[in-house]
Amino acid sequence: MYASVPPNEINTLTAQIAEQQRVLDAREAALREREIAAREYENNTADYSTYIFSAILFLIIVLLFVNYVMDWTRMRQLQQLQYEEKII
Repeated sequence: MYASVPPNEINTLTAQIAEQQRVLDAREAALREREIAAREYENNTADYSTYIFSAILFLIIVLLFVNYVMDWTRMRQLQQLQYEEKII
């Protein structure tokens, strides 16, 4: 034996709202999964970009050091030449 309420406007609206809520919940769950996947991808790319920026920074520091050493040796050679010209 089953008991049911005859369909009326309130019952049909309630059923439609419940169905829309289920659809929205499913879409929200799918959106959460996509956001989690996007966050994981961003973390992976952030790791790669950190390594790339670190390598570039290291290269710049090495080039600055090489430039300083080359300038220092050039100035030393110039000073040596000036000293030798004064002696002669």
